[in-house]
Amino acid sequence: MYKYSHTISDYDLINLLSDADDAKWKINKGPEVDYCTAEFGENGRFIKIPAGGWIKRHSDNGGRPKGTRVFHTVISTNDKCLNISYGKQTQKIHMEVGTVWEFDTLPEHESYNHGKTDRIHLVVDVL
Repeated sequence: MYKYSHTISDYDLINLLSDADDAKWKINKGPEVDYCTAEFGENGRFIKIPAGGWIKRHSDNGGRPKGTRVFHTVISTNDKCLNISYGKQTQKIHMEVGTVWEFDTLPEHESYNHGKTDRIHLVVDVL
């Protein structure tokens, strides 16, 4: 389930874009996925879905301590990016640049980028 949290400043957005440009990206490509990741500090990571890329339906049901909250900060996107969560009710949303969303990663979810530009999120786990 996605829940809007807040919007970041243009200054912070520019700094995050610079950090993403300098990141060491790891490519994750196969029949189920087409995206890239890069570490950001101890509890964060950039997730980039290139134009035409996707993260297929899955659940993040392990690896995080109980009570961990997951926040997505949208750094780059286009109007053809879609995030879908299959919790108690299906939720389909498009997240705008500069917005921050809290996201429950236990229900199955997936993301698509049908646009012509990359979609980049900074994802941070907070305990």
